[in-house]
Amino acid sequence: MMFRILTMGGILAASAVPALAAPVATPPAAVSPPVSGPEAPVPAAPTVDDPAAATAAETAAPSASSAKAYTTTETKLGILLDDPAARAVVDTLIPGLSASPQIATARNMTLKQIQALAPTAVKDEQLVQVQAELDKLPANG
Repeated sequence: MMFRILTMGGILAASAVPALAAPVATPPAAVSPPVSGPEAPVPAAPTVDDPAAATAAETAAPSASSAKAYTTTETKLGILLDDPAARAVVDTLIPGLSASPQIATARNMTLKQIQALAPTAVKDEQLVQVQAELDKLPANG
């Protein structure tokens, strides 16, 4: 039994309060020390039978080969023109595009989108050539 002291109008009073049961601590589970060396367990690599695990593993640990590369269908022209190597590709294979008076408007479009608006200025063959040259550039982050 516990006692609680109360003040009532300046007078101290004590009242009995039943004690609450103290929580019982459970002993921690036995933990084995980490194993190192040749006998250490190695996590299994995802298999083709488990595509979800394979996708999760690729997402968790991206490799250098998964770095995003420039494309004519997804990369905005402004990004290509801001990279000196990519700009050289565009300037060489689509002459005059980066010097166009409308370039400020087109910077937020992909080369494929620009082609849809100006098919005579950007032809299919040029897009194929530009993509082939962009593929040769080091991947960007």
